[in-house]
Amino acid sequence: MNYANRKAKDLLHTPEGVRDSYGKENTAKQQTIERIADKIRLYGYEDLQTPSFEYFDVFSNEVGTTSSRELFKFFDKEGNTLVLRPDFTPSVARCAAKYFMEEKGPLRFCYSGSAFSNTSDLQGKLKETTQMGAELMNDGGAQADGEMIAMLIECLMAAGLTEFQISVGNVEYFKGICEYLEMDGEVEMQLRDEISGKNYFAAEDLLKSLGYDRPQRDLFLQIRDFMETADDLEKALKTAPNKRAAMAVQRLIDVWNVVDAYGFSRYISFDLSLLSKYHYYTGIIFKGYTYGTGEPIASGGRYDELLSHFGKKAPAIGCMISIDPLMEAMRRQNLTDVSEPEIHKIYYNEENYGEALKTAHMSRMAGFRTVLLPENGGERSKEREDSGNDYITIALTKGRLADQTMKLLEKAGYYCDELKEKGSRKLIFVNEEQKLRFFLAKGPDVPTYVEYGAADIGVVGSDIIMEENRRVYEVLDLGFGKCRMCVCGPEKSVDLLKHHEMIRVTSKYPNIAREYFYNRKHQTVDIIKLNGSVELGPIVDLGDVIVDIVETGSTLKENGLAVLEEVCPISARMIVNQVSMQMKTRRVREIIANIRDCLE
Repeated sequence: MNYANRKAKDLLHTPEGVRDSYGKENTAKQQTIERIADKIRLYGYEDLQTPSFEYFDVFSNEVGTTSSRELFKFFDKEGNTLVLRPDFTPSVARCAAKYFMEEKGPLRFCYSGSAFSNTSDLQGKLKETTQMGAELMNDGGAQADGEMIAMLIECLMAAGLTEFQISVGNVEYFKGICEYLEMDGEVEMQLRDEISGKNYFAAEDLLKSLGYDRPQRDLFLQIRDFMETADDLEKALKTAPNKRAAMAVQRLIDVWNVVDAYGFSRYISFDLSLLSKYHYYTGIIFKGYTYGTGEPIASGGRYDELLSHFGKKAPAIGCMISIDPLMEAMRRQNLTDVSEPEIHKIYYNEENYGEALKTAHMSRMAGFRTVLLPENGGERSKEREDSGNDYITIALTKGRLADQTMKLLEKAGYYCDELKEKGSRKLIFVNEEQKLRFFLAKGPDVPTYVEYGAADIGVVGSDIIMEENRRVYEVLDLGFGKCRMCVCGPEKSVDLLKHHEMIRVTSKYPNIAREYFYNRKHQTVDIIKLNGSVELGPIVDLGDVIVDIVETGSTLKENGLAVLEEVCPISARMIVNQVSMQMKTRRVREIIANIRDCLE
């Protein structure tokens, strides 16, 4: 593959943390957004659009929004620092302060768009997400809090959810206890982080280290109790340590009464430990949860001081629905059936194009979705794939790994009798019935075959994947072929490793060795690549240590060497070509799912 083709292939893939949405998935998402927007508008909220980027100060630490290191930052020609919005609320607050500074009556706005988060530990999560929400300003009453929660419940019901829960808390309760104990701001922030993460053991250790006695510690630890009804809140009201905490609980009771009047009290519960990473929340706070996703699908709360940062003193409350985890939850709950009209297909050739065009126009005028297609080649490639005529090609690592892989494949319902023929000189083995092709290759070659599309799927050790660093999808840990990647050598080399001295390392895996010593141990080393028995390196004084796979350790022991440090565990993995995952989606994912079921 020449450079131009390689470059074009690279451009097909989106950057880490962002993705394309198309077809039925995108249709389901847009229909969900429309249903939610319609429900919000029924409550009298007006659409508002703010810029995708703002001045840095709109989201500064003083405002209490996202940490600076999690922002996408850039500069304009005048040198001003600009950021992509991580959260809509400060932008809407700025907009309201700018255009409605003198307005005293309630202001209702709703929004929809992308938000951006530049965190480095997303673990596969999106850096660009779709958010919808609403903000109610100039109304500080419990009725406004209750309306916002009730509207959120109706929005989730409109989206199609039936099983979900809104957990409601009040930041003022936590602040009331801190005030009662005269806790300084730094300790309050530490404690806030532990309690918001539900790490109550760490919270208690922190309080204990600061000299707080058992009754004082219990004031914080009792907030982890789960509450469902106003009666539970009445009990908490009686034990509130001061007026501020008591008022916080009373506000929760008032909100429960409002939501109950809407008929939605069964959807809410109370959590006095509920806090947020957004420090601009000042009172009522809530989060929405449902099955099928590991994160909240909605959140919100009261932010009575945020608008004052933009010159307008006004109470406010808002809610936000995170569309992407909502869609994932709905998919897992089988709630994403797309209701869209059938597309009428009208085929044409050079002779009848004019007539076909007229027919298509009349069909569209009648309100039917209509596409014009050439008589030859007009069907989508997916329809070709769905015919089942394409083969799936699987590259297996020669030796024991191939034998173990075939046993697993047979357990999953995939066979190849040709592979069992002893003495066969075939290079490609075929199962015509299941449209599968297999071939055997040396371990380091398997990721190469898969990257370039010669194989759709490969099975190879994770050591080879790390070393080769090919652009493939690593989809399954198959659980066999287990061993360890280790630093080994004579006992005299222990001190060289401990004191980070300059040493020589011999290895078949120079990339893994470099990653380990340079990025994890921060030790400068001279790495020498060998293709044969790397154990010879220290024995003939070519190197001080080796980096290699260790299974039983018997070869090391026989040659006076030992494991000095473990780099990482190794096992067999299934890898998939990136294009095959898209072009042969149904069959590839079916194979992955069937094998995964056998592993569970």
